[in-house]
Amino acid sequence: MSPSLRHPILPTPGENGEILPRTESTNQFDGIPDPSENPDSEPTLDETLDEVGTETQAAGSHAEETNSENPRRRRKPAHLAPSDDESAAAAAAESAPGTTTAGDITADNGSVDTPESSSTSKATGEESANKQDTSAIEAGSNDPVRSKRRFRLRVGKIFGWFFAILGAILFASSLWVQNTFGFISFHQLLANLPTAGGGEGGNGDPEMIRSYFIEAVGIPLLILFALGIFYRLILRKIVHHRPRTWMARSHALVSTAVSAALFAAGASSMSTTVSFPLYVRGLFTDETLANYYQSPEILSSPKEKKNLVLIYLESMDDAFSQEDIMGENLLRDLDAATDDWASVPDLTDNPYYAYTMGGIVDSQCGTPPKPADGMITTEAEPGAGNSISEGEEKFMPSATCLGDVLKEDGYNYYMGGAAAWFAYKGKFLETHGFDTVIGRDDWVADGETELSGWGLSDRRLFTIAKERVKKLHDADEPFTFSTITLDNHAPLYDFGYCPDTSGGIANSTLRCQSEIVADFIDYMKDEGILDDTVVVVMADHSMFMSSDSSEYKRKMSFTELYQVPLYNRIWSPDGVEFARESGINANMYPTILELLGYELKDGRAGVGVSFQTPASVVANEKTIVPLSYEETMLAFNSRSADLYQALWKMPDDKSEPDKGQDLKAQADNADEDTP
Repeated sequence: MSPSLRHPILPTPGENGEILPRTESTNQFDGIPDPSENPDSEPTLDETLDEVGTETQAAGSHAEETNSENPRRRRKPAHLAPSDDESAAAAAAESAPGTTTAGDITADNGSVDTPESSSTSKATGEESANKQDTSAIEAGSNDPVRSKRRFRLRVGKIFGWFFAILGAILFASSLWVQNTFGFISFHQLLANLPTAGGGEGGNGDPEMIRSYFIEAVGIPLLILFALGIFYRLILRKIVHHRPRTWMARSHALVSTAVSAALFAAGASSMSTTVSFPLYVRGLFTDETLANYYQSPEILSSPKEKKNLVLIYLESMDDAFSQEDIMGENLLRDLDAATDDWASVPDLTDNPYYAYTMGGIVDSQCGTPPKPADGMITTEAEPGAGNSISEGEEKFMPSATCLGDVLKEDGYNYYMGGAAAWFAYKGKFLETHGFDTVIGRDDWVADGETELSGWGLSDRRLFTIAKERVKKLHDADEPFTFSTITLDNHAPLYDFGYCPDTSGGIANSTLRCQSEIVADFIDYMKDEGILDDTVVVVMADHSMFMSSDSSEYKRKMSFTELYQVPLYNRIWSPDGVEFARESGINANMYPTILELLGYELKDGRAGVGVSFQTPASVVANEKTIVPLSYEETMLAFNSRSADLYQALWKMPDDKSEPDKGQDLKAQADNADEDTP
């Protein structure tokens, strides 16, 4: 602060503090002449202001240098700073002519303050204030009440961000699942987690994994990060500088509400997408699949053995052959090759098991894949049976499946483009009678190059299949040959050999796959293989939602999605006549056995009933045939721990399970037999 001019009428202090009468000019600035002594040299107003301004600048510079040496002195704490009224009063006092401030007069010797002494005095005052403020802060930090409050605030922030992040990821994950697979079951989600089932999402195309982490994890985190920056830059300003506003007072409550709402929205969306409420309902229902399960009772075996060729079409809806739905028959080549074959017009997915292993196990064992406790987990509990994890040596070892029956009369051969360990297909097939299992790893070892992240292309797969099935047939021994297509598995991969690309990659893939499988069937016709061979061409499950060709499914409800007919075409040298036109794919197991010439009690195997068995025959029996879709859904969604404990239980002879035992009886005594 620059020194001020003393008022002419004020007394002047002496050396000892006494008041002296004023006898000379009160202008005390060195170098500025007194106008009263030399009127001719009186400076103008502008000159005076310039002179005072120069000294004010010098004082300010010195103050800044003093404050720069001690950064803590730059800003006075808010609670020690003068109020607006005090600041205004001080400014008025300084600007008033002839006024004297406390900083202008020294109390001890009456000397006039210089800019340097004034700055030093202010710095000393600020240092003292800072010391007081530091002491107050230290005292506050030792206050247990304030410490607990700060701790609660920190914990609240951590939990708030945790639930916000979790909610955002859940919501984005639900959108990703819907766009990739559609509305699925909770069983399917658990079975396909990398840690739970070695499933489709965890062990498939790296592009699918990459897309999930980008769309369901990366993007939500970036959005939350941006919102966090916005909060710190904008809202905190409001909170600190306008503390009496509603936003400042309620920002903690608002933040908590936003985090809770985001978590609730994410959890609700994900729960709906994976049908979690139905899964929970199934865990507590008294319904059980044990009421409908029956191990196949073979009354007689065929006198003339037939071969079996079982072809699974990846994600193949019958709608793809319907011109009124798709605008064209995308499967026209396959339809032409099987124009005189039979089919089940209304063959649908097993409720809540519409995925690769769900379809394969269901159609070959008459029951979906579940672990021993009815819940898919990541680790098996001691004595609980199986959790569908890497540590298990067998896959439902006590179930009697298609391969187990046919193993007694012939050779079982499987080859597929995807890895054998994918979704535990290899473990399942080896457990249930397949002598040879070939997958992606074998193709890589053989030097095949037409590969995607999923596996070998359908073109190369069926080129090799011609050679293998011909060799099996020439051996003149009954055989089973099974395979599954790959090109139509989402996300779709363009191998570049499909010439017709109209309608996008989805339609192009469907046309090409139809042509490839049709060519394989024509080859078997030409080689005479169909003369003594039953051929079943069927979808493993319906199309996922990610493909453009399944756009029509987006308009359907969850129930309608799983009532879309699966593509199926069936050939037998003896002809085929079906007594029923609708049912789930679990019924294919006893149907195939009867087509091969096996006579079954009541046409039953697993929970399935052969399509050659009239509904009237089993109308009074405890079967799934007379059940409504909702009742069937509840039965298959039930935990059924008693049944699956029996199916997963290893017999005393670990090397070879006793497939012929009555599993319904085992289920009734599950509590006694299970450790």
